[in-house]
Amino acid sequence: MTDNRLLIVSTLTDDEGIFVYQMAGADGQLELVQQTARSISNPFFIALHPRGDILYSITDPGGARLVSALSLDRTSGELVLLNQQPTQGGYPCYVAVDPSGRSVVVANYDGGSVASYPLQADGTLGPAGSFVQHVGSSIDASRQQEPHAHCFWIAADGRFAFAADLGTDRVMIYALDAARGTLTPGEQPFARVRAGGGPRHFTIAPDNRHAYVINELGNTITSFVYDAARGLLFEQGMVPTLPDGYDGVTHTADLALTPDGRFLYGTNRGHNSIAMFARDRDSGALAPNGIEPSRGVMPQNLTITADGKLLFVANTKGDNVVAFHIDTASGKLHYSCETKMPSPVCAVLG
Repeated sequence: MTDNRLLIVSTLTDDEGIFVYQMAGADGQLELVQQTARSISNPFFIALHPRGDILYSITDPGGARLVSALSLDRTSGELVLLNQQPTQGGYPCYVAVDPSGRSVVVANYDGGSVASYPLQADGTLGPAGSFVQHVGSSIDASRQQEPHAHCFWIAADGRFAFAADLGTDRVMIYALDAARGTLTPGEQPFARVRAGGGPRHFTIAPDNRHAYVINELGNTITSFVYDAARGLLFEQGMVPTLPDGYDGVTHTADLALTPDGRFLYGTNRGHNSIAMFARDRDSGALAPNGIEPSRGVMPQNLTITADGKLLFVANTKGDNVVAFHIDTASGKLHYSCETKMPSPVCAVLG
């Protein structure tokens, strides 16, 4: 198997829920290598260790609420459970590994909390180094009566971690001690988004000067100026992800930037589309660049190849992962092919 050409996909299935594919060509065709990990039920979100041989998954089998470490055989695609730790909160929904491979962070949606874990040399999870309970609420009586941590993104230098909390309309900011796997509140403990926005997923631009959060309830993306030295966020602007006049029920899910930072994409679940934006690399401002059908129902998470030429979208209720070519000049998406699988959620390249 060619190294660094794997796509690993988590699915909402009760058994054997992680699929390992080989990327078979430049058009995004996928060949199944292994459907594996019987011990992981409904692995909603996954992340790969920087060295590529350990996969981390969150799961909630029967209320167990676990983060798991699994070894990955890059030749056979086999995943073997190494160990697990409790996430200490309900409905874990996001896991991330720090770029140095020394710690893992997890977000718990129900009740709104985050946790961090030091990693051993073999990639196994140590006991939680930190657990933080978020507090607060916002204006949407049906979705924002309490905190709901929905993602936990680690900056490229590993110094800060950012938790988008849908229930409080805040992006929480933490200083991360990767060696110890511990969190402390940042100098700026949080940044707000517009009330009722419901921030879901967060990312930082490759230039480390701007950051973005996609708002599930407001169907918008908020941009920030990012002070990487101090871990500060300053709101810059907001753009909608939907076409003018659309009044159907829809909620955003994920966002992703091309490696060169020129283009950003966001998923609309309900409208079943991918919003495209051109990004000014000097100012960080986003300009609408069209909307592309996702070619499936309920597009969740996005994955972009390291060369910036392919984008994959997991359509959870469409039972497919769809590959699009990215026009590197315009940023427009062009349909390439699809791979059928049950209820895909999250895909990682490695």
